[in-house]
Amino acid sequence: MVTMRQAVDRYVETLRVTGCAQAAVSSTERSLRRFLRFAGDSVIFEPVSLRRSTEAEREGLERLTPREMEVLHLMAMAYSNAGISRALVLGEQSVHTCINAIFGELVSERDGSINPRVRAAMIYVEATGGYCKTI
Repeated sequence: MVTMRQAVDRYVETLRVTGCAQAAVSSTERSLRRFLRFAGDSVIFEPVSLRRSTEAEREGLERLTPREMEVLHLMAMAYSNAGISRALVLGEQSVHTCINAIFGELVSERDGSINPRVRAAMIYVEATGGYCKTI
């Protein structure tokens, strides 16, 4: 099991290692630390959701279309479907279709134990550091 505090520490370190701007790292870290004060450290993640991506999952990224990569990038930045729709000037049904295609390529475990949106975003972030790049 991983405590929320450990997950925040790991995320902030990943931001630093992947070369995100210091101001962005500091701002994100302050926000996450405020959240920890509010939520406490009792929230835990299942290790399966934090595991490293597999080769098959990373290869799935290569099969995504440029539009699907744009959608995945925004998913990794925590955009909602409506937010993705507005940002990319797409209909929400088109966004939904792209997301389902992304899940088909990236998320091998569809048994309900892992949220596919979170898993896809984690694969993207691990492979590209995409949460701190602009489109």
